[in-house]
Amino acid sequence: MTRRLVCCILPLASFWLAGLAALSPARAESPDAVLQKMDDAINRYKTLHVQYDIVNQEPGRPQSTFKVESWLEGDKQVTELQAPADVRGTKVLQLSETQMYIYLPAFRKIRRIASHFSEQGFLGTAFSQVDIAHRRYANFYTAKLVSDDGAAVTLELAPKSAEAPYPKMQIAIEKQRSVPTVLRYYGGSGAHIKTEERAGYFCEQGFCTAKSMKMTDHSKGGHWSELRLTKHEINVAIPEGTFSKRSLQH
Repeated sequence: MTRRLVCCILPLASFWLAGLAALSPARAESPDAVLQKMDDAINRYKTLHVQYDIVNQEPGRPQSTFKVESWLEGDKQVTELQAPADVRGTKVLQLSETQMYIYLPAFRKIRRIASHFSEQGFLGTAFSQVDIAHRRYANFYTAKLVSDDGAAVTLELAPKSAEAPYPKMQIAIEKQRSVPTVLRYYGGSGAHIKTEERAGYFCEQGFCTAKSMKMTDHSKGGHWSELRLTKHEINVAIPEGTFSKRSLQH
């Protein structure tokens, strides 16, 4: 009789435990996993061809506009200025996040961009060359959860090494598409020096991109610059040799 009872109870116990497991909440992703997921989402393309209008507003000065065109493949990127006329033909080549070159048509010279210059404003905008080039964060930062409201999660990033572009960052990430919406940049003293807002996301071939990226430099009286997307082509053929120093002069 005892043996029969045990035989009946064991299947019932297994069923009960399985039911509890099904009702238990799924284990939350770690902050580092969330950051890696964002990296994957914003780099989910083979090649990319984009054009932007850059609207630049410095305090006390007239608003200015640049037109730029970029080709991207992996970590490589070439950006060419189309307007205004006095900078037309200027090109920036990025071979990695630390190896960048600029071609100045007025001097017909190609120059390596030193690390301290890459942190300065790109063509007088609130974006530095590092801000434009930096597209992967998990390689450089460890993440910690700040908040999670169900629709978005905010992470605080601490550098893994001195190669990290900023000593501290905070990123708000939309959970549904794993895309960044607000990026806050902090200086060495802990001061909040810049805020970048990305809006108007649309998705194509599994890749989502923002129509607007606006950077505000709080350390320079609210100087802001906004990249406004005017053309977007994903996974297009890019001519061989595009990402070479020789191509900058053509």
